Amino acid sequence: MAKAGDLVGLRPRWRRVMATIDDSDLSELAISHGIAIANALGAELILAHVVEPRQRRESLTDPVEWHLRRQRARSRVEGFALQRADEVKHIETRVEEGRAGEQICRLAQDIHADLTVMCMRGEGGTSDTGMGQTAQAVVDHAPCSVLLIPASAKQERHVRYRRVVVPLDGSSSAESALPLALRVTKAESAELLLLHAVPTPELTEIGPPEPEDSELRARVQRRNERVAQTYLSCVSTRMSCKTPSIRTLLLQHGDSRHLLVRAMEDENVDLIVMASHGHSAHTDVAFGSVASHLLTHASAPILLVRNHSRPSRVRNASQRPAYLTKPPFAVPHAV
Repeated sequence: MAKAGDLVGLRPRWRRVMATIDDSDLSELAISHGIAIANALGAELILAHVVEPRQRRESLTDPVEWHLRRQRARSRVEGFALQRADEVKHIETRVEEGRAGEQICRLAQDIHADLTVMCMRGEGGTSDTGMGQTAQAVVDHAPCSVLLIPASAKQERHVRYRRVVVPLDGSSSAESALPLALRVTKAESAELLLLHAVPTPELTEIGPPEPEDSELRARVQRRNERVAQTYLSCVSTRMSCKTPSIRTLLLQHGDSRHLLVRAMEDENVDLIVMASHGHSAHTDVAFGSVASHLLTHASAPILLVRNHSRPSRVRNASQRPAYLTKPPFAVPHAV
């Protein structure tokens, strides 16, 4: 296990935050969170809009309609940039064409985005997990960390993160979210809440339980709680010199995923910062089982920190359309 104190000393560079919008009413929510995160990290903000082809198989795309849609998209994203230019250090816009999930992943790679901000559901359909199809594609294939905002999140123009939570399972993978969470809490003067869930031990049961089963389960439960409490205290002590407000919470008796969701609701959490993978660290999937459950059940925005490299399924440079060669629209920071 990596020492939490060592992780706290890390200072990852977060230079570019990309907020993606579409034609839905939730776009301003993504922009507001993008501004909040970009300011907390001292990063640039890029507003991206993807113009998707119509889902009409019976006819070809009308070039006039396509041109008008492209112009409306550019006016929309540039309008948002002008309206919010004085709220962030630097803001640019990009308008892309194609399938939204694919183009967002490709653009994140092209501009070396460190974080992509988007709503879990937009104007498209939903996936099997309940997330929007575009959000699902970005979570699965984006080459960077992702901040996903549920539709139930507070509709605020000026987003403030007053309580930031980091779920920990004792692994170095889960602890990789701590440096970023610290950056945000310090910038926002927020409280940092560290959570650890101790699940009820499971025993293989075939037939009637044996007399010593209950005692064994109770001993394992007490042992896990003791080790977990020591771990949280160690992490909190090492990090207390880095942030003025830090608290730990040990969750017991139940499924870890359900315990975490309930605690986050009870604690009125504003932002969840967690590693895409925890103790299991299965790199053949985009995120672990706990992250998957929180993405579909938590009501607070979730920032998934990538802790391993994943190949991005995007087109190569020779396949780029001509519009990518145009310089982005830039708005200078207001003085």
